[in-house]
Amino acid sequence: MTTSNQNIPENLNSCALMVRKYNLGDKAYFFSKFPGLSHAFLEIAWNFGLQKIRNNEIIKDAAAINTMEESLAIEKYKHFDKSIKSIFYYLNSEFEVKELKLTDEIIERRLRNKLAISYFQIISDETLELNKKVKSPFKNKTAGIVKKLKYGLIVIGIVGVFSAPRIIDGLTPFDTLAEKIHEKSKRKFNGAVCNDGKISHSQGWGDMFLASRGRLLLL
Repeated sequence: MTTSNQNIPENLNSCALMVRKYNLGDKAYFFSKFPGLSHAFLEIAWNFGLQKIRNNEIIKDAAAINTMEESLAIEKYKHFDKSIKSIFYYLNSEFEVKELKLTDEIIERRLRNKLAISYFQIISDETLELNKKVKSPFKNKTAGIVKKLKYGLIVIGIVGVFSAPRIIDGLTPFDTLAEKIHEKSKRKFNGAVCNDGKISHSQGWGDMFLASRGRLLLL
């Protein structure tokens, strides 16, 4: 039996059928074997099993079995064709208790129980694996978007670091910006050299006179 996206409900139906027909467990057991799957799908599958298999159609495992009978059941199980189709066909074949001797009935019940468990395990594993594959494209797409956003934020951060001074200046009021430019271009007065070579530190209008007679010392 191959699996696909459309086969998830089909696989769940067949698993519910086996759990119900061969008395492998109850509804809670069935649900516990499919973590992560939609409860709506599981509910539908379980109801399918209940409708298909009536109580008088349930085939239970052998209530008591001796060592010889157990050995014969295991031997038959070992040599049984383990392909999914073969197991499914056999498990859905008629089980005529009246036509079997007691020993044969016990062996047959044990064999069918082992095959039902094997079938359920194979199909449930395939279904869980398929469910992961169905979800993975969405996860990969989400991861790609997150990765792109991450690199985008890094680029924005780098650009912001180099552009911050210009942005701040662009947001600075004109008067404040003019004052900053004036402060940067302003030099400190450190006196004037007179014609006789002496340095005068006088300030005010005298400075203009000294500047005309000598030269100013500016920092």
